[in-house]
Amino acid sequence: MRSRRRGIWRTWKRSAIGILQLGLLLLARSAAGLPPTEVVMPGSQPPEIVSQFSLSQPALLPLLHSDSGPQACSNCHTTGDTTNEILRNWRGSMMANASRDPVTWAALAIAEHDYPGVGDTCLRCHVSTGWIEGRSVPSDGSALLASDADGVTCHLCHRLTKPDGSEVGVTGVQAPPFVAAGLACTTGDENAGVGCDAATGTPCSGGTPACVAEPFLGNAMSALFQQKANGQDATTSTEIARLGPYALSAPHDTIKSSLQREGALCGTCHDVSNPVTGDLAPAHGRLGGAALPAGAFSGVQNGVVTTKAAFRNPPYAYGVEQRTYSEWVASALATTLVSDFDALPAELQVMGGALRRVYDAASGNAGNYADGTPRAFTCQGCHLRPVNARGTASTAPRTDLPLHDLTGANTWAPLAILYLDDATLHGTSRLRLGGGLNQDKRNAITSGIARAQASLTTAVSLQLIEDPLVLGNTVRVVNLTGHKLFTGYPEGRRMWLNVKWYGAGNALLREDGVYGALAVQQDLDGDGHSPDIVETLLAPDDPRTHRYGAESGISQAWAQRLIGTLGVSPGTPLGFDRETGIVTNKLSDAAAAAPGTVTPSFHLALNDVVIADNRIPPWGMDYAEARKRNASPVPDTLYLGGQPPADGALYLHYDDVVLEPPVGAVRGKVSLLYQTASWEYVQFLWKANSRSNAFLAGVGDDLLEAWLATNKSAPVVMATVTVPEPSAGALAAAAIAAIGLRAATRRVPC
Repeated sequence: MRSRRRGIWRTWKRSAIGILQLGLLLLARSAAGLPPTEVVMPGSQPPEIVSQFSLSQPALLPLLHSDSGPQACSNCHTTGDTTNEILRNWRGSMMANASRDPVTWAALAIAEHDYPGVGDTCLRCHVSTGWIEGRSVPSDGSALLASDADGVTCHLCHRLTKPDGSEVGVTGVQAPPFVAAGLACTTGDENAGVGCDAATGTPCSGGTPACVAEPFLGNAMSALFQQKANGQDATTSTEIARLGPYALSAPHDTIKSSLQREGALCGTCHDVSNPVTGDLAPAHGRLGGAALPAGAFSGVQNGVVTTKAAFRNPPYAYGVEQRTYSEWVASALATTLVSDFDALPAELQVMGGALRRVYDAASGNAGNYADGTPRAFTCQGCHLRPVNARGTASTAPRTDLPLHDLTGANTWAPLAILYLDDATLHGTSRLRLGGGLNQDKRNAITSGIARAQASLTTAVSLQLIEDPLVLGNTVRVVNLTGHKLFTGYPEGRRMWLNVKWYGAGNALLREDGVYGALAVQQDLDGDGHSPDIVETLLAPDDPRTHRYGAESGISQAWAQRLIGTLGVSPGTPLGFDRETGIVTNKLSDAAAAAPGTVTPSFHLALNDVVIADNRIPPWGMDYAEARKRNASPVPDTLYLGGQPPADGALYLHYDDVVLEPPVGAVRGKVSLLYQTASWEYVQFLWKANSRSNAFLAGVGDDLLEAWLATNKSAPVVMATVTVPEPSAGALAAAAIAAIGLRAATRRVPC
């Protein structure tokens, strides 16, 4: 470890002259319309960054197209197998359609208005080909080409390397000081996760023993491989050997890479941090309000790039937005072997659950890889389960082929994509990028929607804690995934319990967590009349509405700086009344609030505080590791089940909800519902779009129309249970009661 630290330190010393050059080139960057230095991050760089900073990075060879052209992956990875085919499953995933997602474009429009240039951070993940090849300037996406619409491409994932260069023989293209690796204080240190000095260990309380080297995983800080199988540099994209979980020689060379089996590969994009708040906001977008120490950030707008928070710290250390990878790293599942499935707590082993599906899929190899390597519960285990299938039409079936369905929980954005691309309705595609889907692709997306709906039912189990014949029972909501339930993009997504209580004659006495029609005094359909009708959670603040989600906002001190120093308009709307559409708060209101106040907001480019996060942790989430990675619940005492908030504590992986039947109730039905895009968020993306950017002026209108036309992102039922449960016997009741203690898990509203 010491030799690795010295190697990184030598790299930094060699780049001292380069740092001076970076500072001198700031004015040239602004004149070129490049993004501000806050959003320039380490890893393989596009040509405009290489040019402006005079980096010694070899030219990046283009990513091969996944779905069209003479060298496309679709030319070989199409087998006709409608269940297991690599290309069909990828086509139906949100990975393939990340560049088409209308929510992304609507959010990008607002982000670009809030902080011009920040859209670069969106495009580098959602439109990887265009970003890598230099078409993310301007950062509103207007220079992108139709050929960029592969989203997250096959060739991107199969060229990813460990950015710290720790895998011998498989290294990516990076140029100092843009290497996506560095030093940080270790878990348990008082400054855990913060970048540190190699010589002194500052600011780690344990000195150099607590200052360790690690890769920077997140924010699409990719280190792209581009060598032949024999280790020679490739001169064309078709010569580049692919990286995969196995070494293969046909139809192209594939080099075995351990990263392809590790969750770290997915962490490249699935830990998302805001580098703007990370460097410039008072507490740097960290949980708990503890600011980064001096030296770990610049704080100067568009200052020297290598002094920025994104260069000085791992991406999990600042600007919390998404922490899917970190949630998994902090969980016990990250180090649990699939072959040890039988040792998991009983409530995690339920039939049809996500973890059992992984175990069942890998059971042919005793839970291991086909080459005998032990398999852990990684991201790939759930989202690329092993199947017995052909990779191409010309190769033999394999017993451990990853199923490239990449299914998550997004059931609505694909519907919106299909609607906006329907030329029979609109005369032409209204997608901002990637329109003109053929029928095969439309069918694949439709299949992807069905998979996402099915996936949601594997993520959770509702279990009764008391005797199942008892009406006033306790329902345990058990997280069966390797990350929070739910995870990922937090804005607009929510999960809640819907409870229907019935009396004699099957009469509905009361419904808790009711979702239904709401008349709004806004003209949504453009017919010149209102009210119009939307659907939403009708009483979200009712004490009997048990809901899960994350809520972010803007601190009073940050709002003052945004207005006074950074030039953000004080009239920027932060919220709208969901019925009247009237602005409820502006940025000036947040700035004028009492010190310490946080104003709720959907502005993902500006939010610097997570107000609340009561999403259910995964099994065995470690308190210290989660705090280090800014991935804990908010407040961080939530789900500790009475344990003190200290090193060694583990979060509960479930929530116990005490049911409250009304007088006269004889039966109750409990359902857990999940919604991808709430009315409140869609309304914000529609109304907060200033329409000042001609390229993005209509994306909010398109999003609203698609939402209204596609069943308003109707919630999906994830699980149900009834009380009393007459089918359950005494033995079943005893087994459920033996699962664990009835922990009084207190939750905060979101």
